[in-house]
Amino acid sequence: WKPLLAHSFFCLFSISGLAIFGMHVFGGSLGAEASIADYDVETPANLETFNRGFLTFFELFVGENWSHVMYWYTKYAAMGHGFSHFSVQVFFMAAYIWLNSILFSLCIAMLLENFSVA
Repeated sequence: WKPLLAHSFFCLFSISGLAIFGMHVFGGSLGAEASIADYDVETPANLETFNRGFLTFFELFVGENWSHVMYWYTKYAAMGHGFSHFSVQVFFMAAYIWLNSILFSLCIAMLLENFSVA
């Protein structure tokens, strides 16, 4: 159970780190006058608060509708912060690959733990 616990904590740490980084880099993409309600209307998965950022990267972790978030930030982060479309897409794809490699590692650790018990 120790490898599973270690992988789970590493997964939570990675999602938290990506949420904090995403908040600082992509936060405020609609402009300074926009409120949190404006982001919720545009896309419920956003990087404006830590809670929303954590849930957004959890969605990216499980692969549910992550491309919508990537394309939304590709559009608005380019306008709001001046990032290139390519750099935003590289960030989200790198985060997707990183989190899925952790998920794959977690599955392998679970399989190895079950084989060692049997």
